[in-house]
Amino acid sequence: MACTDTAPDSGSGEQASQVAEPATTDAVSEPSSEPAAIPVDPPLDVPAQDALALAETAMSQGRPDAVAGLLQQILDRETVPSRVLFVAGWAAYQLLHYEDSVRLMGRALTQDPELLADSRVLAFGHHKLGDFDRAAELFAAITEVAPREYRAWYGLGLAELSRGEYGPAQEHLERCLSDRPDYLKARYTLARMFEESGRPELALPEVTDVLDTEPSHVEALYLLSRVQAALGLAAEAEATVARWRLAYTVRERLGPLRQRVINGQASPELFLEMASQFALLEDRTQQGRALQDGLRRFPEHMGLRMAMASLAEGVR
Repeated sequence: MACTDTAPDSGSGEQASQVAEPATTDAVSEPSSEPAAIPVDPPLDVPAQDALALAETAMSQGRPDAVAGLLQQILDRETVPSRVLFVAGWAAYQLLHYEDSVRLMGRALTQDPELLADSRVLAFGHHKLGDFDRAAELFAAITEVAPREYRAWYGLGLAELSRGEYGPAQEHLERCLSDRPDYLKARYTLARMFEESGRPELALPEVTDVLDTEPSHVEALYLLSRVQAALGLAAEAEATVARWRLAYTVRERLGPLRQRVINGQASPELFLEMASQFALLEDRTQQGRALQDGLRRFPEHMGLRMAMASLAEGVR
């Protein structure tokens, strides 16, 4: 499965603690000073190991839709190993089921706090659900234990931007980019931060860099048009709006195709159609990714192989 930013993240995904019924006694009990016990993380027995291996393979092949079925018997147990919960939450995030993702990954992290370093998807899930404070808290905790996790620095910058904290947002996004200058999500978000904070002259080179790499980036095209207009570049802004409209149309066409993949209805022809849509925008990067995703599932399909070879020849 292509590397994505769908790393687990479930900010407030811890299970809600159960409230005990009041005791039916006349005695007044003293409040307990004992800390709440951490749920026991059951070991991975052989059936759980087998199911987990199949689920991880499905994720690597870009088939998150298959994971729930592969893990269901394990998830139905009274106690579920944290790794199983974690992978199920990762798949739920990929399927845009953010509440389920946060619940599952939060439960996994509660059972095994050592998963924190790998819990960025949990934090992203909280951000998707609008809980920016919890997302920022989790991302900050991840950067403490894994300071080279550039995606956590990006997530922290994104959460701070969502809270309107421009200074910290810039600091964290630039920290991410110092480790990974090619990380487009962070560069686009930095451009957004500059534009939102009234500095279009700083946003222009950042958003231009994004579009040099990914010409079909719909949000970056829209942002560029706003930046150009703010800088008084009316003709350039008008031309960018035209590009944005085409990119938006292409994205609308791609939506149902991607949904079919998520629903387990992938076919070689579907990936070829995706690639042809990106070709309309002259976005060779995304065109190649669509073909690679298809070849990962259908490695012997001649049409996909020929299209990939043709694209590679054109790049040379």
